[in-house]
This record gives sequence, C-alpha cells and structure tokens, in this order.
Amino acid sequence: MVPELLGVTDVVGTDPYPVGNTFQPHLQMVSEWASASVKAAENKKGVWQVVQVFNKVAFQGKLSEDFADPTEEQIQNMLYRSIIEGAKGILFYAYHPLWYGINAEGKAEFSEEIYNQRWKEVSAVSREFAGIIPIILANDVTDVPNLKVDERVIHKAWIYKGETYLMVVNTSDTEALVVTPGQTIKLKGHGSQLIKL
Repeated sequence: MVPELLGVTDVVGTDPYPVGNTFQPHLQMVSEWASASVKAAENKKGVWQVVQVFNKVAFQGKLSEDFADPTEEQIQNMLYRSIIEGAKGILFYAYHPLWYGINAEGKAEFSEEIYNQRWKEVSAVSREFAGIIPIILANDVTDVPNLKVDERVIHKAWIYKGETYLMVVNTSDTEALVVTPGQTIKLKGHGSQLIKL
C-alpha cells in the first residue's frame, strides 16, 4: 500500500506490533516492515516508523495474563531496528493503552500504577533517543573500517561533528560480539546500543 499513498502523504510508515502473547516476540518483523517501507518510499518520502509501546491486552475483550508488556529493552530494539533500516522518524503507539499491563504479581490490570511504570520505561527510551536524533537527521552515513560483528547483529554508522557513532542491534536471543578498532562489546540477547567510536 505504501506506493499507493506516496502522492497523498508527507511521510509514510508502517506499524508492526510484534509483542503480543507471552511467547517470544517476532522482533524481526520490525526490520522487515521498516526495510519494506523505505524501499517502497523510493526516496520520495521520509519514513516514520511506529514502535509498539502498548500491551495488546488493551484491545482484548477482557483482561488476560496471556499478553506481555513490551519491555524497555524491546522498545529500544524496535526503535533502533527501524532507524538502521532507514526510518528518519519514530512514533510510539500508543500512550492511552499504557494504563493496561501486567502488575508486580503478574496479573493483567488497568491502573494508574501500571501507567506510571510503563510511562517511566517509555520515557527512558525516548529521552535517550532524543540525544541521537541530530546524528540521524544529519544523515552522514559511513562505514566503519575493520568492524567485525556476529552475523546476528545489524548495524549502521554515522559521522556527526567529527565523531563516528555506531548503532548495533542483536537480532538473536543469545549474546553476540561487536568488535571495533578500539573495543570489544558483548551485546546481550536482543540488546541494542549506540557506540561512540
């Protein structure tokens, strides 16, 4: 559908929601959809991807413990995947369902306590990302000489104000290595990081 919308929009994007039932989320969906959106936009429109921050229990007929809250780590993973695949903007969906989630006893509920905890997590990712936005929008993409990463790691690097920044995402649930000319980083399963080289 993205090519059909290019003539009537300022930006385009898609909204994969991989965190649902409590089995392992399909975070690769985020990379696939972001990549497809960027390709379909054909450099004619900017791509703003949507990152899931809500628990899907908010849209069920009844509260159920079968649905997981996206963790702070998963939210950052989804955000970084989108950027690595070429998105230039990010939207979090959605703030109003943050009232729904899993409490400290593992029970699904609708409460201010849930909201406050979820908001804290979403805000932490957002605050960290705010510092990265100028690097991405400057769009001075570069290669990192002698970079070695596990095949499960996706990455992208930029130069900003004379410094090189490397964004990495571990796409697997086991530890992976990132070796730069000056350091070796152990990236935990589904971990993501921005590294100043």
